[in-house]
Amino acid sequence: MGVLRARFWTGASVPLRISGALLLVTVLGVVINAIHPVVPWALLWIPGTAGGVVLAAIFLRTARAEHLPAPIRRFWRHLSVAAVLVGLGNAAQAITVFSADDPSAAQTSAAQMVFHGGACSSSCTP
Repeated sequence: MGVLRARFWTGASVPLRISGALLLVTVLGVVINAIHPVVPWALLWIPGTAGGVVLAAIFLRTARAEHLPAPIRRFWRHLSVAAVLVGLGNAAQAITVFSADDPSAAQTSAAQMVFHGGACSSSCTP
């Protein structure tokens, strides 16, 4: 386990480290708020939305790797489009929740469904 931890901090790419840090911040924020709410819930939406951008950057970086065969690069390009659409859907949901009168109720907007549906169809097309 120590070897994996050492590789993560020294050999991992910057986007991968940012992704790990966003995950850690989100998990800690949710756990802390579950025990005693101190972090504003609005702040906990930021890592999830930013994570979509980081994920798309990682996928695009992999898609541009010249040492990979063309079908593999195309696969990662498709996934990067899906990651962008999922990130936009998460941002649309965050905006819907922030603008709602009762944010504790279920919030799903038409924009979120369009983006997430686009992500499903973009990753399934050949």
